[in-house]
Amino acid sequence: MRLRSTLSGEQIMIWRKRNGLPADLEVRVPCAEERVQNPPKGWLTVCETMLQAGFQFPPYDEVVEILKLCGFPISQFTPLGMTRLMGLVAFFIEHDSKFFLN
Repeated sequence: MRLRSTLSGEQIMIWRKRNGLPADLEVRVPCAEERVQNPPKGWLTVCETMLQAGFQFPPYDEVVEILKLCGFPISQFTPLGMTRLMGLVAFFIEHDSKFFLN
C-alpha cells in the first residue's frame, strides 16, 4: 500500500519558490517504504534546513567534490554542518581560491 503525501501541489510549488528551486528540478515527497537515508538511485534527499543553509541546485562543483572525497551522502549533513560547508565554499569562491583535499 502506498500512502499519499499530505502536501498538495500548491504547497510544493510554494516550497519550491521559497527555496529558489529551478523549475526543471523534480521534487517529490518520499513514499512510505522509502527512507531518507537511502534514497532511490538517481535521487537525492535534501532537508529544507539545508536549503536555508545555502545549499542550492545545481550544487557548486566544490560541494560535490567534498562530498565524494569524504564519502558522505548529503543526507548525513546536519544543518549546521551544511552551513559551515557552504560558508567555506563561499569564502574560497569570493577570494578566487582553490582548496584541495588529500
